[in-house]
Amino acid sequence: MAGPLRVYPRAPADHRPHSIAAVSPGGPADKAGITAGSVVTRVDDRVIPNGNFLVAAIRSHAPGDTISLTVQDSAGGTHTVQVTLQGITVKAGK
Repeated sequence: MAGPLRVYPRAPADHRPHSIAAVSPGGPADKAGITAGSVVTRVDDRVIPNGNFLVAAIRSHAPGDTISLTVQDSAGGTHTVQVTLQGITVKAGK
């Protein structure tokens, strides 16, 4: 889901909260300090139990919206960041 947050989630088979596999350089998540290996546990007031919930929560907002993400980093620390979502650029084929 590169999409408006510019992260690539990795969802485990057991549907636990997933970790972020990669973050697009310069994207909103990168600017907020979210790194690969982090786990998004909340979007605003919504609990995020798995990757499907993360996608749904992000898609319920429009580009330009600022959302609050609660993130557990790879060291186990939890913090909340504000992220402004970007639009998706689609390049037409030739």
